[in-house]
Amino acid sequence: MKYFYLLACLIVLACGPGKTNSKEKEQLDLYLSEIYKVDLKEYPKSIAIIVSGNCGSCTEKTIRFIKKIDQDKRFDPYKKLLVIPVNNASVKDSIGNGSSFRIIIDEHQNIDKYGINLPKNLFLECEKGDVVFQDWLYLEKIDTIAAKYGVAL
Repeated sequence: MKYFYLLACLIVLACGPGKTNSKEKEQLDLYLSEIYKVDLKEYPKSIAIIVSGNCGSCTEKTIRFIKKIDQDKRFDPYKKLLVIPVNNASVKDSIGNGSSFRIIIDEHQNIDKYGINLPKNLFLECEKGDVVFQDWLYLEKIDTIAAKYGVAL
């Protein structure tokens, strides 16, 4: 789990406009590109959700949020990325095979090698790699984020 905490921190730091430490950005870019062949800068708009696996009820609600985003045509232009820990691979089964999210299961806990740590599930919206919105996905906060994006849970 500590590996996912560090991933979120690096994503936030690496994508944050104007506040990115070049070393932190380099770590994030290496993690996503070398391990998973993902470069968020290649996409005009992207959504990344990183599941920490530390909160079962949070993850259940996060799955509902993901399904709603998946069904909403307004999000079709977005590249959608979901990163989950190997011990929480059941999330993939809950979402289903027809999802437009690219699902990454960190089977070998590669996040540890990049010093990434997450206390909760994380939601990021990026434009060409720059974070335009970020927040933790936990219980009531998921409802607030869903409402911000016009998604009813």
